[in-house]
Amino acid sequence: MSSDLLKELIESINLNSILTEDLQVIGEILEETVCNNSSVFSMLLNKNVGISVTDIKEADTIDDFVPVLGKGISAEINFEAGINGTTMLYFNNLLALNFANGVMGAEETTDEAAELGQLQISAFSELINQFASKMTTGLTSLLETKIGALSPTVKQQDGKTISVSSSLADKKVILVVYNIDFENLKDINLYQVISVDLANDIVEKFKEAKIPNYNMLKGYTDQNSANENNENVENPAYSNKPVTIQPIQFSSFDNSPVATNDSKNLDLLMDIKLKLTVELGRTELPIKKVLELARGSVIELDKIAGEPVELFANGKLIAHGEVVVIEDNFGLRITSILSPDHRLKNL
Repeated sequence: MSSDLLKELIESINLNSILTEDLQVIGEILEETVCNNSSVFSMLLNKNVGISVTDIKEADTIDDFVPVLGKGISAEINFEAGINGTTMLYFNNLLALNFANGVMGAEETTDEAAELGQLQISAFSELINQFASKMTTGLTSLLETKIGALSPTVKQQDGKTISVSSSLADKKVILVVYNIDFENLKDINLYQVISVDLANDIVEKFKEAKIPNYNMLKGYTDQNSANENNENVENPAYSNKPVTIQPIQFSSFDNSPVATNDSKNLDLLMDIKLKLTVELGRTELPIKKVLELARGSVIELDKIAGEPVELFANGKLIAHGEVVVIEDNFGLRITSILSPDHRLKNL
């Protein structure tokens, strides 16, 4: 789906829990983090996969969506850094089965009654880990702050009830419906459940990153709202007391020095050293696994081979790049970088 078609779709949707203008932001984020990352599936399955948004709905709890979701496989992604909350990807059972078979190199099936075996669930989990990593990277880029997430929790769902963690249970949620175009499987859906709290948090972070002076504007708006809701606050604009008005007398600037370089004060900081760190990837292991590590053990990270690594200055993301070898040392060739203003803000 093109950006224009997605925009038209979202303009036709009205939700009680999400403002219309915020829904446009969510649409842009969904396109970047889910639709445009279908290449992860295409690469790992070695087949073309297309993803497009077809609808967005809301409900007081996820239980209201049980008839829509049906039998399938869920993957909860819990964000713990940068943003807080949980989203869940929900795959139709037939779609999950074919994705798992694709990872394993097995034949495509149209048997909707077929069950996923343990080996297929493991293959499917690996596929979701890679996709979730790409989603997190997309959010980091969009929100211009490091986003951290735990490894997805994959569950088989019987379609009669939906088993979810406490961060999604009994919460207001929105349901995003995606159409998947995958080989001979046509008009089959992928679903994403997002708590309203998480959706609003993402929108807030997006505005902070993309809209100049948003924090100052938000503070002004919040203060006005507080005044309107507090009858004891005296607001001169609505007071019946007489107000004295007189012209403002400005000082003359004719003999005042004029600043010619806005960064003059910044020059004082130029010699301060910053610690640069390149993050190749992350993973989580239980204590038992850590104690079992030995020389020669291989630890799988949450990065796809060839995916850009991240460059941090004092723990703040400033650029992406690729690892290179310079004689006997590792180096980083920068492929994308935040603007100077954003880098300075992060520092």
